[in-house]
Amino acid sequence: MTMLDDLITFLRERLLTRKAIAVQARDALDRWESGNDPEQRWSLDGSVIGVNLKGEYCCLGEEVSRFIGLRPPEQEIAEADALLQIVELAKAANGLEDVIEAEFSYGRDGENDPLVGDSILKQLALPYADHPEYREEWRP
Repeated sequence: MTMLDDLITFLRERLLTRKAIAVQARDALDRWESGNDPEQRWSLDGSVIGVNLKGEYCCLGEEVSRFIGLRPPEQEIAEADALLQIVELAKAANGLEDVIEAEFSYGRDGENDPLVGDSILKQLALPYADHPEYREEWRP
C-alpha cells in the first residue's frame, strides 16, 4: 500500500466510526425520554443513565452521551457521509491531475507541489492528529 492508500484507509475508519457513534446517538434519542426526568443521572464515567420511554433504566455509554446535546445526530451522520465522499473525490482528483501532467508534461516536484487530492486528504486527517495511528508524514 502507498502512503495515500494508508491515509485514505485511516480517514475512512475514523469517519465510519464517527458515523456509527452518531447513528447510536440518533437511535438512543429515538428511545430516550426527554425533559427534566428526576430519574436522570450521570454516572462516574460521564455516560447518561436514565429511564427510557418503556420505564427501563439504560446506559447510553460515554461516546454516545457526548453527542447528545452537542448537535443533532442526523447532522453528524450527513457530515460524515459528505466527508467520506470528499475522500473519494480527492482520490479521483489525483488521478485527473496525473492525466493532465502526463498530457502536458509540465513536471511536478512532489514535495513542494503536491497533488490537490493529497492536500485535501491531509487536511481532512489533521483533526485526528492525536490518534495513535496518525502519521506525521500526513501532516500538511
